[in-house]
Amino acid sequence: MNYPTIIIHGSGMSDVFLHCAQGERVTGSDGRHVRGGFGGLGNIIDHKPLLKRVAPRAVLSLLFRHDAGLSRSLRRRLSKALADAHYQYDNHGRHRKNFRAVALHRMGGTTPTSFAELPEENLGYVYRMVPMQRIAEGLGADRMYYFAYDTMGNHADVVDELHQFIQDVLAKHGADKVNLMPMSLGGTLMNALAEYYPAVHKQLHKVLYFVPAFNGSVVVGDIFLGRLTIFDKQKRLAMLRKQSKAGAFVLRLMPERAVQRSLDVALEGTVGGLFSRATMLWALLPQEDYAEAKARWLNDPALAPLKEQTDRYYKAQVNATRNIKAMQAQGVQLYNINEYNTQLPSLVNSSERVNADGIIDLHSTSMGAASAGHNTLLPADYLAKADPAYISPDGMVDAATGALPNTTWYFKGLHHDRTSKDERLLALAAEIMLSPQPITCQTAAPDFPQYM
Repeated sequence: MNYPTIIIHGSGMSDVFLHCAQGERVTGSDGRHVRGGFGGLGNIIDHKPLLKRVAPRAVLSLLFRHDAGLSRSLRRRLSKALADAHYQYDNHGRHRKNFRAVALHRMGGTTPTSFAELPEENLGYVYRMVPMQRIAEGLGADRMYYFAYDTMGNHADVVDELHQFIQDVLAKHGADKVNLMPMSLGGTLMNALAEYYPAVHKQLHKVLYFVPAFNGSVVVGDIFLGRLTIFDKQKRLAMLRKQSKAGAFVLRLMPERAVQRSLDVALEGTVGGLFSRATMLWALLPQEDYAEAKARWLNDPALAPLKEQTDRYYKAQVNATRNIKAMQAQGVQLYNINEYNTQLPSLVNSSERVNADGIIDLHSTSMGAASAGHNTLLPADYLAKADPAYISPDGMVDAATGALPNTTWYFKGLHHDRTSKDERLLALAAEIMLSPQPITCQTAAPDFPQYM
C-alpha cells in the first residue's frame, strides 16, 4: 500500500519571514523581506555600525597595549544591537515577534496540501530543497507532503504541530499509517515525536532518516561551551591569515588580554543573549554537554519555563535509542542514510577529533556507529575484535554499534549540505521508499552496498 509520506526538512529548507500585526511581511532597510529561520541568522544584527562604534576602543587598546575599554564597549554595543534585533525570544523560547514559515503543507488553510495540490512555484521550491520526484511518482504526488516549519521557532510547538499534521493526513486519506522522512534537524523533531507521543508509533509504516541530528551536533556543543579554536592565538591567526594577511598582522599586535576578553564578551553576548533562548538550538546540543550548558546558560529563575522544555527534550534524546527499539517492536521499518569523513569547520575544537559530514558528527547521524577522527582508522586492537561484516572498507567506521546496524547506509566524503543533491543517495532513498518489502544493507540491490 502507498501510505501518505511526510518529509520533515532540515535547517534552511523553508522560507521564514517576519510579519507585522496586519499579517503582511516586514521589509528591512535593504528593501527585502526580513527573513527568519536558520537563513536569517546571518542578519541578526547590522555588523558595520557595531564595528564602527567599537573601533576607537580597539585603536586605543592597540596603542596602549592593554584593554582600553574595548571589551566593555563591545559588551554594551552588542547587548544593544541584540536588543534592537528582530530575533528576540521570551522566557518560554518563543519569538517575541511574528516570524512564520511559508506553510507549504497547509497552503489552503487547515487542510493538508499534497505535492499534487501545491502551486507550481511552491512545488518547484520543494523539489529544489528535496529532489525526490522518483519517490513522488512511485508513491503518488497526491500522497506526498512537505512539512514546513520555522527552524528557529519553538521546538516543542513544532513537534505538537507535526503530530497534529500526521493526524490530519491520516484522516484525509482514511489511512492507518504514514511514512516519515526526517532530515538533519528534522531528526530532533522525530526524537521528540517518538517520546512525547508514543501512540504515534502504531501510526508509522516507514521512517527514513537522512543525516539525522540524533544526538545533536558537537559543533553546537562547542559553541555553547566555548570550545572554539579562536581562543587559541595561533589557530586564530592561522584562520584569519587565510582571509586577510593584514587583518592577521593587526590582530597579532593587539594585546592578547584585550582579545581574550573581547572573545569572551562576544560568546557571552551571542550565546547568552540569543542562542541559549532558542529551543531548536538546544535540541542540537549533544546530550553529553547538556548538564554543563544548562548550568551555564539557564540558571536564571526567570528561564524556568524554557528550562522545563530543554529538560523534556534532553529526556527524549537520552531515550532516543530506546524509542527506536519501541518503534521496531510495533513493526515500523526504520532506515538511516548518512555521510562520513568530511571534516567539521575549523572554528570548533572537535574538528580535529571526530569523524563527521562537515556539519554533524558521525556518532550522531549514524545513531551510534563507532569511528575515529577525520581520515583516521579505527585502532588495530578494535578492528581485531570487531565483526568485519560491519566495518567500512577503509577501516574507519563500525556500523555494528549503531542503533540500526543493518539498515544504515554510509556515503564517504559526501558533505551534509549535499545530502539532498547526490544522485546515488536519492536513488537509494527511492529504492527504500518504493520497495514493497523491508530491505536491509545485505538484501538491497548490488548498487547499494552499506558503504558507498
